[in-house]
Amino acid sequence: MTTTTSELTNNFSKFYNRVVKDGQPLVISEQDKPQAVLINYSIYIDLLEDLELKERFSEAYKSTRKEPTINLNELKIKYGLS
Repeated sequence: MTTTTSELTNNFSKFYNRVVKDGQPLVISEQDKPQAVLINYSIYIDLLEDLELKERFSEAYKSTRKEPTINLNELKIKYGLS
C-alpha cells in the first residue's frame, strides 16, 4: 500500500488502522519518490531480530575467515596426498 504525505495527513486513522490491524506496510511517498515506511510494531520487532541474527552470523563468519586458508592442492601437498 502506498500513499502521499498529504493523503496520510488527511486520512491518518484509516492508514493507521490498516497498518496495525491488517499488518499491511504503508509506503509514504513525496513527489513520486518513496520516503518512509510505516509498519506494524510486531513486524518491526521481527525485522530487528532477523537483522540481529544476520549480524551475528556475519560476525561469526568473519571471525573464521581470519585464519589463513590454503587451496586444495596445497592441502594435498602438506599432508602428502598428491
